[in-house]
Amino acid sequence: MCKLHTDKLSRFIIFHLAVSFMLLGLPSAINAQADLEDVVYLRNGSIIRGVIIEQVPNVSLKIQTRDGSVFVLQMEEISKFTKEPKFGGVSPIQPMGQSAFLFHPLGFLQFGPILEVEYRIESDLYITSHVRFSALGFLYYALASEGFENEVSPGSMALGIGVKKYMDNPNSPNRLYFAGFAEYGWGATRGDIGTQWEWEGKNAQIILASNIGYRFRYPSKFFINLGGMAGVAPGIRDDWWYIDSPGDVYEGSNEINFFGMLELSFGWER
Repeated sequence: MCKLHTDKLSRFIIFHLAVSFMLLGLPSAINAQADLEDVVYLRNGSIIRGVIIEQVPNVSLKIQTRDGSVFVLQMEEISKFTKEPKFGGVSPIQPMGQSAFLFHPLGFLQFGPILEVEYRIESDLYITSHVRFSALGFLYYALASEGFENEVSPGSMALGIGVKKYMDNPNSPNRLYFAGFAEYGWGATRGDIGTQWEWEGKNAQIILASNIGYRFRYPSKFFINLGGMAGVAPGIRDDWWYIDSPGDVYEGSNEINFFGMLELSFGWER
């Protein structure tokens, strides 16, 4: 009887010790779960952190970020998703858009306002195309008209194409970017208007420039770019003639000029 009593007592002690250890470990397990969050890695290099609130297997998932924003993502956009310790930085990491449209109004004070479109070709690499309305730029008009002495054609403008690379930023949706572009620009001027010496000229140039800047991005897909552009503009045409004798064409110097603009633009991602 004594041995049976001892066996029961031993089992009772072992059982309660096991339960006690389980209870002691429960807060740690709960805390460990509380310190985890869902993390979705996208094929374009972006990362979204939050809580997956809905998932359709092999089709899509919906994730809510700390600020309450909800992203619906297709499975073909996703590289992987997992649980990780909560990130202490800014969340969410907003994925870059497939395309974007932007307007550069600061060009009104420089070499013309710019309308630009971006198209993603892979990850954070984009091809860009733009039009620059040169004649609407104060600095361009001042130089082309030789101090506002002559008239500049409203049709003076430039078309460009380039590439733009956004750098990954694990701490913020904002992105540093580097870009390069080439432009073909053309213009026309007219001087000594109303006199017998009235003349007209046409010019063209190729512009090769680089662009560096920083994009401030918002959950609404609106963004603001701050940066700068710099490059060279070799002339490929600089002809002029008197209106009374258009057959006598005179050639200019086709100089290589410097091109530079400060960038303050805004737009929307899609």
